Amino acid sequence: MENSSKKKLLIFLHKFPYPDNDSTKFRILNSVILPLRQYFDIKIFVVTYENIKKEDLNFLKNIAPLEFYIFPKWRFFLNILLNFFSFRPFQTEMFFFRNIFLKFQEEAKKFDVIYIHTVRLGKYIEKLSPELREKIILDFNDSIAMHYLNGWKYYPWHLKFGILFEGYKLYFYEKLLLKILNNFTIVSEVDKEFILKNVKEDYMKNKNFIVTYISAKVKDIEKSNVVDNKNASKYICFMGNLRYYPNCEGIIHFLKDIWPSIKREFKDLEFLIIGDVDNSLKKKFKKIDGVKFLGFVADPTLIILKSLAFVSPVRIGAGLQGKIVEAMVLGQIVICYYLNIKKVNGFEDRKNIMICKDFNPTEWVEALKFIINNREEAEKIKKIAKNLALTEFTPQKVWEKYFFIFKNVSNYEE
Repeated sequence: MENSSKKKLLIFLHKFPYPDNDSTKFRILNSVILPLRQYFDIKIFVVTYENIKKEDLNFLKNIAPLEFYIFPKWRFFLNILLNFFSFRPFQTEMFFFRNIFLKFQEEAKKFDVIYIHTVRLGKYIEKLSPELREKIILDFNDSIAMHYLNGWKYYPWHLKFGILFEGYKLYFYEKLLLKILNNFTIVSEVDKEFILKNVKEDYMKNKNFIVTYISAKVKDIEKSNVVDNKNASKYICFMGNLRYYPNCEGIIHFLKDIWPSIKREFKDLEFLIIGDVDNSLKKKFKKIDGVKFLGFVADPTLIILKSLAFVSPVRIGAGLQGKIVEAMVLGQIVICYYLNIKKVNGFEDRKNIMICKDFNPTEWVEALKFIINNREEAEKIKKIAKNLALTEFTPQKVWEKYFFIFKNVSNYEE
């Protein structure tokens, strides 16, 4: 039975938050839903095209009341076609269903605070009365506009115009949502600055805009404490779903433009790639010396820990990459691009991370030389990185930031 003295929280999502097998779902489940249910009566409301296994559905139902609507993908594509000339982003139009809005609107009236995840659900927000909007916390997650406007040139030629066009729509739509709401969260300072670009400071005076960062998965820390990785194996590694285009593009770029120079310098070095991968990608690079596609690995912890370094050559995207923080929290040294880690609290080149600022092999080769030739310095970087991750990026730390804004919006009294 619900505790009637608790404030009521409605969580509106376009993806099921369980299983929490990516950094976004992990953060929503472990830094929003699970900790906040101790303080609020929670209900989860979902509209999606995802299928969900029975056991996963039962898990969610045991956490909080769940109301969900699953539509076939063609219904989402139909929404885009029917609203093709709308000023709204295509991905916002695709998730809007009139009958679901009416149900959501009735639910919204019963709750003290409403958490909505990403601008993809923005049309539901627009249709609510100003009184109901006062209850809403919009989690941008990251700036999807920045993702598209900075990364469109790395997409296939037949997608470039569509990505760029959607990017501009998102750019103005993110600012529209700034006007009609007062409370926001986002995962990085860079994304926040992008959304606030050309927005006058006075306009944001009475609004809350909190940077939460991401929650690192810390369940394997015990293993990292007992593995001696001072004598690292002769390989570097990457982990990520290669069916996700930014990850796939990053690996293709790395294998074409970076890896040949690394291999010439370090002839015995191997590159292990962890993550779900399409066979066409494996075939494309099957003749490249030293590269191994491992596919999905249930527990990649030891592979990451025993590597010389964890690399992230991803150059499309917004937000802070979960894979970077997950490697850091295990105590592994990370080499990555400057993209989206600039201005992240505590990140500093060659102090707790290795940063490559240009998309060429020179800095990657130099970073690996530094790690190999300065093992004591590399170990210091790993320790500082791990301490930073365990201080700033735990589910508990991120939850505290969310709790602050939830308390303000709901007038929660402890």
